[in-house]
Amino acid sequence: MSTDSIFAKDLRRLPVLENSPLFLMTVLTRLHRNLVHGKLREHADVTLEMLLGMHIIFENQPIKQQSLANYLMYDRSTAKRTVDNMVKRGWVKTMKDDNNQKTKLLALTESGEEIKKVCSEVVFETRTEFMDCLTEEENKELTRLCTKALLAHHK
Repeated sequence: MSTDSIFAKDLRRLPVLENSPLFLMTVLTRLHRNLVHGKLREHADVTLEMLLGMHIIFENQPIKQQSLANYLMYDRSTAKRTVDNMVKRGWVKTMKDDNNQKTKLLALTESGEEIKKVCSEVVFETRTEFMDCLTEEENKELTRLCTKALLAHHK
């Protein structure tokens, strides 16, 4: 690594962290989330997780709440909280499954589809700016390597 450090100037270098790809990915993800959330707040009271949920719902509607949780790799209570927040904002509607009354199905409302559209553009632009420090080939390689590691540990 160069003499530049990922840490604030008043903190000493810690190679145990600087040489850890998983730590670096966590920090990079956190920085990106904070940047995206700041830009999203200008348009709606939406989080990146809600927006990802809206994309999944849109592509699979009506979708079981548990299926949404599985896509997002959330536990049941986290998925419920996310869905409840989207329902409260009028972006998602719930309905009972005719085959199983205990199963909650989800679909986007017109308002949800509009928020998804507008905010997805913001996220795309922000991600493009954020990752602009890498070439197109480097971005593809990063995606390939992350996918490879994820598939190696996929249950």
